[in-house]
Formats: sequence, structure tokens, C-alpha cells
Amino acid sequence: MIFVSQLMGIPVIARNGDEIGVLHDIVVYINEHHYPPVGGFVVRDRRRRIFIPAQQLGALSYQAIEIDTTRISLDMFVRRDGEVLLNKDVIDHQIIDRKPGLNLP
Repeated sequence: MIFVSQLMGIPVIARNGDEIGVLHDIVVYINEHHYPPVGGFVVRDRRRRIFIPAQQLGALSYQAIEIDTTRISLDMFVRRDGEVLLNKDVIDHQIIDRKPGLNLP
């Protein structure tokens, strides 16, 4: 089992071995699935945060994330509707799952 909190700050490396930056956050989409699908990774370099789609993931470990390409978009990451950032929005926050019709005090 991999814990999100232990992945933050690890290097993100391109297929050719170049370091792109460090993992800043993981983007998921909340929907009807039991586990929310991962949409991608927010990677921070010295100047900006960029988005790398999950489809480009090559390997994932506590030492590094390897992406399966050398071509990435260097556009600044902009959050879209429906995206949840696991590090920013979930870790160390209280989450309450309220089902419709459930009467809580």
C-alpha cells in the first residue's frame, strides 16, 4: 500500500533520467467509483507548478516517480472544476461522508 503523504516531495523523473521537479500534489476526480481515479500529478520545479497526466506514469515508488515520456507541457497548473487535490484538500482535513437521508445531530 502506498501512502500519499509519504510521496509528497519525491523527485519526478523523465524517461531519459532528467529530473522534472518534485511531487507537489495528486489530482483525483470524485465520482460514483469506490476509489476516485487519479487524473494526474502536480509537479513543482523552482518556478512553477505543472500538471502531468496519470497516463504518462511509468513507475511509482517512495524514492521517485518515473514518467514514461520526455515531452511534457510546461504550462502552469490551473485547477479545474471537479478536481480534488489530495495533499491540499484531503490530508490533515476532517472528511465527513453524509449519505442522503441520514439524520445526524
